[in-house]
Amino acid sequence: MKKAVTGEQILAFVVSAIMMFSMFTTTVFAETENEPNLIVTMFGIGDFHGHMTSEQSDSDPGSPRFVTFVDERVAHYIETTGHEPVVMLTGDNYFGQHVSNLFLGEPALRVANRINVRYAAVGNHEFSFGNRRITESFGIVDPSERANFLATHNIENPLFNILSAQNILNTVEPGITFLSADLRYDDGSRPDWVQPYSILDDWYDEYGIRVAVIGLTGYAMYATVDPHNREGIRFMMPGSAGMTEDESYGWLETLINELREEQGVQAVVAITHTSFGPSSNIIVDTLLARGNAHLDAWFSSHSHTYATDTRVYPVGAEGSDILRRTEIIDGGHHGRGFGQLQLHFEGGNLVDVAFVNRKISQYFIYSSSVPPLFNRISPLK
Repeated sequence: MKKAVTGEQILAFVVSAIMMFSMFTTTVFAETENEPNLIVTMFGIGDFHGHMTSEQSDSDPGSPRFVTFVDERVAHYIETTGHEPVVMLTGDNYFGQHVSNLFLGEPALRVANRINVRYAAVGNHEFSFGNRRITESFGIVDPSERANFLATHNIENPLFNILSAQNILNTVEPGITFLSADLRYDDGSRPDWVQPYSILDDWYDEYGIRVAVIGLTGYAMYATVDPHNREGIRFMMPGSAGMTEDESYGWLETLINELREEQGVQAVVAITHTSFGPSSNIIVDTLLARGNAHLDAWFSSHSHTYATDTRVYPVGAEGSDILRRTEIIDGGHHGRGFGQLQLHFEGGNLVDVAFVNRKISQYFIYSSSVPPLFNRISPLK
């Protein structure tokens, strides 16, 4: 004989159902509102060197293929995640190929603006045009300075004066922020055209995710830049000659810790113009070994190579299970590709860092919608 269901049992069942539904809806709502599983993607383009054409090497894609390739990668990222990546330069973007040099980096600047570059590290060749050019953030340059540049480099270009007279070079409004925490004037002050870091104000900020990007130039500046071009400027890059370890690393450790502790940053990424291998590894290894602070990812450049590396050190006593880890990548040169970084967050915490190099095949076909920027210098829409 079946037992009768009591009122207490019915009430208990209803209460249990309500509690289970409440727990389910709360969980779903939390995941929707807080979106604990996020991937932040960043592109690091290094050593472009104004390579607008492939005339010097078939391996150089030239600006149309390069822009098309970046456009396709950005579109893929937006399609799969609904969000745009952060596009950055890691130094030496403007000076190199003649067509860019003749116009003091203006063609390469147009490429950078075309692919929506937001941040740029300061490389040694950013000073190849002299202090005045970089302090104007690659904006308007007096035509007399262009003439002086041509005369100094023994360049004869009959079209140059015509283009200058038409004011074509003065039509670009740069939207790139230079980052270099180690660049200073001789009196210790920081130039007003550069920032030490930037905290990304993007879609993930509303979920409590904060990512900081620090710029570092590198001590190669002293050996590779004409003293006249860097007059009045010095660099405090970790490992610089004439500085103790505490002097050269202490300020960077303080900056990183302030970003994490005072500004609530969960990930710190460095875009640098330091050579992959010995230069980058020594700096990262020393920073990790000192144990006072760490960077989650390090974009290297200057060495013109494709490579990735992982540096890991235990935190605290030897044999500790807690590790500090920094991923290092160099994304090549001359627009042949770039390094892609993905920061994986769960529940507001950084749980993984992944790097991959994106290379452009020499057979990659560019879009007809991307004009050949080297044929005629004109504003890009």
